[in-house]
Amino acid sequence: MNRLADLKPNWNSAPGNTIIDILNEKSISINEFEKEMGLSKTKIKGLLNGQNRIDEKIAIRLQNTLGASSDFWINRENQFREVSNYLSSIEDEQNLWVKTLPIKDMLNFGWIKKSENLFQDCLSFFNVPDIETWNLKYNINNGNPAFRISPNIESKSTSIATWLRKGELIAENIKCDNWNKELFIDKLDEIKKLTREKNPRKFIPELISICASCGVAVAIVPTPKGCPASGVTKFISNQKALLQLSFRYLRDDNFWFTFFHEAGHLILHEKNRTHIEVTDRKAYVQSDEEMEANSFASEVLIPYNFKGELKTIKSNKRKLIEFASKMGISPGIVVGQMQYNKIVSPQYLNGYKRFFKWDEINDVLNY
Repeated sequence: MNRLADLKPNWNSAPGNTIIDILNEKSISINEFEKEMGLSKTKIKGLLNGQNRIDEKIAIRLQNTLGASSDFWINRENQFREVSNYLSSIEDEQNLWVKTLPIKDMLNFGWIKKSENLFQDCLSFFNVPDIETWNLKYNINNGNPAFRISPNIESKSTSIATWLRKGELIAENIKCDNWNKELFIDKLDEIKKLTREKNPRKFIPELISICASCGVAVAIVPTPKGCPASGVTKFISNQKALLQLSFRYLRDDNFWFTFFHEAGHLILHEKNRTHIEVTDRKAYVQSDEEMEANSFASEVLIPYNFKGELKTIKSNKRKLIEFASKMGISPGIVVGQMQYNKIVSPQYLNGYKRFFKWDEINDVLNY
């Protein structure tokens, strides 16, 4: 006599489970069942494991052999297929969602660990119970009014959301005083002096510390593939703001302009918005808020009444150094502003910019 338990399907709601229970209850062996049903061993096995459908002919045979009505078996089959199809569609949706995420970089960066259940791991990373909740919190494409971002980068939304979430996780571990906008404004001059510090091992900890004293958690996070963001700001609570930077291009001019641009958002704009800054500020039509943040950063770095003098520098390298010293900023930032305002070409004077390496940046982050 074959062991019926060995043929019991893994999913308990399959019709085969009911058949096996009745066979056990009536002490009918598999061999006897095969003979009564007039079916081959292969077809019986498929019936028990759910691979073969119960049609009208099979239902009548089951009625004659096991005693339940043919309608019962047809309904049992239909319920099983309906739920099975539903679960299959859910699994397809889950797999599709995971594939939209930058999984390779998430693994390489150590944001998640390799496992057999990437779907659950990714939900845990975002701290959401399901895809629906993720859409409400993180899907930039769903018209979420909490996000302010250029329409031309919508296709990269899952990578942006992943990068943003990592910043949130880092911010949770940064101890900050309560948000104090006036103090943050007062500290900008002190932060501005850090632009002249060449070593990121020195200026990054100081930047994080100064901002934390004002209620701002600064997170420096490399971008996964498909994420064009250079900075983002959002309030993660009423008393704590996140200012996230990607350190894209690893240059001082880009890093510091992006920082002061994001600082402008925190100071000038609504607390219930997430402002995402993309790589190239000239690549899309900017909103009023983006233009205001740009103007704020430019004014902090080089006040308006010095803009005329900036135009006179051109190729005079001595003037460039003197002007940077007078402004209290690095020469690379001066060059960056000259290039941005088309005073010099983008290929000119780049030797004055400071370039960094992720190794020296990661040395002080300890994420």
